[in-house]
Amino acid sequence: PFSGRIECSFRIIRPSDGEVRWLRSRAFPIFDGAGALVRIAGITEDITAAKHAEQLREDVERITRHDLKSPLSSIISVPSFMLDREDIPQEQKQWWQTVRDAGNRMLRMINSSLNLYKMEVGTFRLQPAEVDLSRVLDEAARDLAGVLSAYRVTLSVEKPEGCFPVIAGDSLLVYELLSNLLKNAAEASPQGGPVKASFSCSAGRVELALHNFGVIPRK
Repeated sequence: PFSGRIECSFRIIRPSDGEVRWLRSRAFPIFDGAGALVRIAGITEDITAAKHAEQLREDVERITRHDLKSPLSSIISVPSFMLDREDIPQEQKQWWQTVRDAGNRMLRMINSSLNLYKMEVGTFRLQPAEVDLSRVLDEAARDLAGVLSAYRVTLSVEKPEGCFPVIAGDSLLVYELLSNLLKNAAEASPQGGPVKASFSCSAGRVELALHNFGVIPRK
């Protein structure tokens, strides 16, 4: 017997002018006082305007991400060029390094949001590649240097000799994961508290443990 609700969206093409319209139909049961099914009620509404607005939003988001990535090529490449020069004072090289790091962080943020968008619409395809967890953790620590300094948190890394923490995955997603974990650990640690990252490699298995004093609140 029918006891639940049904909802579906579909499109039709009007024979009169060939225009495409989007409709949403919903059906739900109506019971009498004894709990017996009396009838099934339904309603259909035109959601064409909402569909067009949704498509427009997706197009704007996709175009915005693409347009943001174009000028970043200059923001990242020019500092790289200046850092390769021998006649640049060390102090200026530090400034150029800061600019390049900021550009790389912005690029990672754009790529990350693009991946999240693809996941939302169901078009993301994982293409695993070799990812060095040690290197990614170093990158995340450099990018979060300001956060660690603000909380006066020190990060120590332990990696046994002969341990090569390489896994198969998406480097950007792994970076986002480690960056969020490290940031949460720093924010939850007491002022001046240590955060320790330790690697272990055995029988083809790689593990990374992150320890901190203090409790990370549940989201």
